[in-house]
Amino acid sequence: MTEKELAAAGGDPGFKTQFAYSFGLFPSGLLSGIMGAWLMYYYCPPADSGAVTYINPATFGFLMFLLNIPSALADPTVGHFSDRTRSRWGRRLPYILFGAPVLALSFVLLWFPPVHGESPFNVAWMFGTVLIYFLSFTAVVNPFLAIMPEIWQTEKGRMSVSSLMSVTQGVGTLLSFAAGALISALAGGVLFLGLKLNPYMVVGLLGGALCLLGYLPTLRYIRETPYNEKKEIPYSIWRSGWQTLKNPAFLPYLLSVAAVNTSTTLIIAMLPYQATVIAGSTEGIAGALLGALMLLAMLCLPLVNWITGKYPRRIVYLVCCFAMSVVIGLLYFSSALPGVPPLLFMGVVLFFAAPFVSVFLVVPRTILADVMDYDEKITGYRREAMYNGMESLIGKLPIGLAPWIMGLLFTHYGNTVANPAGIKLCAFASGGIALLAFVAFLFYPLKK
Repeated sequence: MTEKELAAAGGDPGFKTQFAYSFGLFPSGLLSGIMGAWLMYYYCPPADSGAVTYINPATFGFLMFLLNIPSALADPTVGHFSDRTRSRWGRRLPYILFGAPVLALSFVLLWFPPVHGESPFNVAWMFGTVLIYFLSFTAVVNPFLAIMPEIWQTEKGRMSVSSLMSVTQGVGTLLSFAAGALISALAGGVLFLGLKLNPYMVVGLLGGALCLLGYLPTLRYIRETPYNEKKEIPYSIWRSGWQTLKNPAFLPYLLSVAAVNTSTTLIIAMLPYQATVIAGSTEGIAGALLGALMLLAMLCLPLVNWITGKYPRRIVYLVCCFAMSVVIGLLYFSSALPGVPPLLFMGVVLFFAAPFVSVFLVVPRTILADVMDYDEKITGYRREAMYNGMESLIGKLPIGLAPWIMGLLFTHYGNTVANPAGIKLCAFASGGIALLAFVAFLFYPLKK
């Protein structure tokens, strides 16, 4: 069918369905934002901050890298079984229904290390809770994302719902960055049911509750398309995964998006250190910087829709990868210009980075949908969840390098007011990885 025929046949549901589905990315943005910005800062605060250190930074970074391995392996496994699931609720919704409570609980437990100070018990606790969190996140989010290209089949519909997904995910991310203000406000801790909770524990409890609420609209209003022969996947898990890599459009997309996500992970994780150590500000200001970046990116979404309607998405994405590599590397010089406050310099850099972040929020999802459509032409089957799984399998390993890179840079070059070189070098690392994203996508063959 052409796009006009699909639209005429009612192939693209309207705004109510778009919103109900898109709201399912609110928990993803919230939990990932809190994890990315605050988990390492909580377990490994700046050495001269006076806060409790639960785990050595290099150990934390190495553990996060290791934990991404089983998490990555789980993605194609979940994708394969989701593609082959047959139930009265469909192929995707059962995973969301039963996985969301586990995801919420594991997230809460992350913020309750058992020992006040560095201890092997904290290492074991962090490893176990993050592992359960990663696996349950995969079990929920992979099938969730597989719903979009199945229900929305035109380029216009996919851009529309992808933009709305970016808004709801962005709202979740904004709230996650606002956690910095809550952490500052509750610095003395709070009493809850007779227990003394530090502010990070409060953030964990709130995040878990909002996670459960966030999936309710999707579970209530989304209905998958009827089962048909295109959903009757005959492949084994190994052949199914290998078949995705034989798609000539998938590997360039995969490597590029993995590099973009690694670069942005570094940005999010290093900004609290930039704000508190280099600029001498507070966690609340760090959260405000991250929030401003996300808010500006969301305000740029209409511009992104206009540009992608005028120019091929491939070209727009390439330009943004290259520009991001240049702009974000400038954060290395945040304290180098005489008379320019570091906080102001950071704000200006993030202002210019916001349009590129906006593109990264919207365009990759629509490009992956094109890759899935191309796979259907090659194989005759709809295998959305396996593509999401393979994307995560390859993509999570380099993303897991981000905290490890930070931990090594902090350990060898410093993350203190007297010696902040490790924090600054994170900016160069992030910019260099964004440049790799540009190079990888040069080989993408589809011209849309």
